Amino acid sequence: MSESGDGDAAQRPPTERATEMVDLAGERIGRLAADLGHRLQVFAARAREEVDDIVAEAQSMRHRDEPQ
Repeated sequence: MSESGDGDAAQRPPTERATEMVDLAGERIGRLAADLGHRLQVFAARAREEVDDIVAEAQSMRHRDEPQ
């Protein structure tokens, strides 16, 4: 029995440990990319809504200024 949980890791081949580290890094990057993608979608939706509001207000102002 080893003194720490890493005792087993020290006995594994370096390529196996490196592969595990790369896999974990890839998972983290994937989660970060997914979160960033979601945040960008939310930002784009809000921006689109703001633009729609601005366009609607401009059209409303134009219709008020048009002679009847």
